[in-house]
Amino acid sequence: MDHLETKTSFWKDYKPLIIIVLYCLLLSFIPKETSAVSYLFMGYFFIFFSLFKFFDLDGFVEGFSKYDIIAKKSRVYGYVYPFLELFLGISYLESSNIVLTNILTFILMEISGVGVILSIKSGRKIKCACLGNILNVPLSVVSIVENFGMGAMALYHLVMTFAI
Repeated sequence: MDHLETKTSFWKDYKPLIIIVLYCLLLSFIPKETSAVSYLFMGYFFIFFSLFKFFDLDGFVEGFSKYDIIAKKSRVYGYVYPFLELFLGISYLESSNIVLTNILTFILMEISGVGVILSIKSGRKIKCACLGNILNVPLSVVSIVENFGMGAMALYHLVMTFAI
């Protein structure tokens, strides 16, 4: 019974996140050119995630400052962060300033990922602010994968840009 409760709890906790990621993935496959898929996925990902933060910007900043290493020291950074995500999303969808976009993505995601790891290691139960204050998603290994996964994709694109 405990195993079943764990599965149900996982689905309940992460359902909004899973649905949004699946939508981003689905939208990414609309173009005919397969090389654009990862940029489109990253673009939709950042736009959707920034959207949820804007619904309750103050609530996002409050939650984000509990675990992000920069937002803990500067609330201004917390307010700017959704705009950075929106900028990155639009840049990926337009394929504009792609080197700068990948550099910024890598830096932001790695910094956020470090904050997530430190918070999880502290043992505190914190709500992830990745979807703003609207949806209740716990800060967990999923958050680590989300941050470092996006950072890894940006790094991959940087390496591929300069390897050619």
